Amino acid sequence: MLFLPLFFLVSRTGSSINSLEDLVEQDKIKYGVLRGGSVGRMFETSPLSLHRALWSHMTQHDTFVPSTLVGVRKVRNENYAYLSEEPYLQYWNQVRAQFLLWTF
Repeated sequence: MLFLPLFFLVSRTGSSINSLEDLVEQDKIKYGVLRGGSVGRMFETSPLSLHRALWSHMTQHDTFVPSTLVGVRKVRNENYAYLSEEPYLQYWNQVRAQFLLWTF
């Protein structure tokens, strides 16, 4: 099984999220991935319990987004973390420096 290098964006304002474990263990910040994207497929098919917990939460709360732009807007305007591949989030982190970019 291939695991992608995973990154996520959260707002700089008051975020205490430093890991995927932090995301799973809290209920204030919603999180999601691109609907139908490779990161979502990785979570859906992963044997790791952390990935399955993330997938289950996103599925139950329907926190998927139709595009990276929508994901970035949700990070900017809502309590939301967007999980994606590095190149997309590196670009948005350069364009909008108010985000925190985490890698795992």
